[in-house]
Amino acid sequence: MGAVTMETYTPKTFTFDIPIRAKAVQSTRFARGHSFVDAKTKKWKKAVGDCIKLHAPEVPSELPFEVVEAVYTFKLPQSLTKKARARIEDAWARGEDVAYISTPDLDSNINKGLSDLLTDMGVWADDRRMWRVAKDAVIKKVYGKVDSIRITVRETPFVLLSNGKTALEHFYGHSGTA
Repeated sequence: MGAVTMETYTPKTFTFDIPIRAKAVQSTRFARGHSFVDAKTKKWKKAVGDCIKLHAPEVPSELPFEVVEAVYTFKLPQSLTKKARARIEDAWARGEDVAYISTPDLDSNINKGLSDLLTDMGVWADDRRMWRVAKDAVIKKVYGKVDSIRITVRETPFVLLSNGKTALEHFYGHSGTA
């Protein structure tokens, strides 16, 4: 990483806009004593991974990360009445969200699949590096005109680790003070 100091290091932020419907993803499934990833999940992971890869860094970061934004947008169903659609479009015109309260659950594997892909595509060295949701984070499931996922993650190089060093000191050897 070169001559990085705590005084000069600027944490990196990565935002990924993915024009694909969010999906709860298990890492693997088990049947008849064997593990596998089903074909639909493989296809979804490839499509999302291709979007992430376009904006991933050349070298994965070793630093811890926080989630700044995770917005899962689901396309309105065609079956809505004209009255319901008009009310929703009025709400959007006022800048209001329309809550999506169906599956997948926000606290389920909807986040796990993305976390695994951010590792696979080289954003961070390991998804264990994601350690918190930022205080000002926006995390939600909403209806929109098209299916999409927007995720923003940010390095947290100055967080203190259990060895008494900041993450920047621990992973990149700088021993100065902030």
